[in-house]
Amino acid sequence: MLAHALGADAAVADAFGALSEIARRSTPPRVLVTVGTGSRESAGVEGLVKTAAREWDAEWLCIGVASTTDVAPLLANELAFGG
Repeated sequence: MLAHALGADAAVADAFGALSEIARRSTPPRVLVTVGTGSRESAGVEGLVKTAAREWDAEWLCIGVASTTDVAPLLANELAFGG
């Protein structure tokens, strides 16, 4: 699952909704990832992701970016080479 707070005003509510959908599944996720910019919304989404990951005994990765441009290559690099 990938949650993000990139330019979204309702990112926390969106992430909570997505995590609630995942909670209904019979198999928990193995990894949860969030990308944010250091905003309050980003911090809220990161908190939700970390809490859910601990609840489900899943790995988690929170990535901070300075800009919302070129997020895909940064995320791919992080997942491929270290996390």
